[in-house]
Amino acid sequence: MNEDPKMPVQVSPHANTDEPRRVVHVSIRGPKTWLGKLAFAIVAIATLLLALLFSIVVFAVVASVALVAFLYFLWATRGVRRALREAHKEQQRRNVV
Repeated sequence: MNEDPKMPVQVSPHANTDEPRRVVHVSIRGPKTWLGKLAFAIVAIATLLLALLFSIVVFAVVASVALVAFLYFLWATRGVRRALREAHKEQQRRNVV
């Protein structure tokens, strides 16, 4: 087994074997140089712009589907609406006479 002194070795209490397990600890710190800060800012802005673009596309797709569903509903119920309109006109004619 290749032992690296930089990597901490920790034995898991749940392990069924006697071999030690390697645990990697990751610490995320911000960039320290101005070039790193600039690169981080550019990546952050690009990520935000991509998220905004994605949300606009999702909104457009959802709005289009809703519009198509509404227009289909209007088209499918045109006969019922026509019958209701004629029944209303007939009711008004009976009330006037």
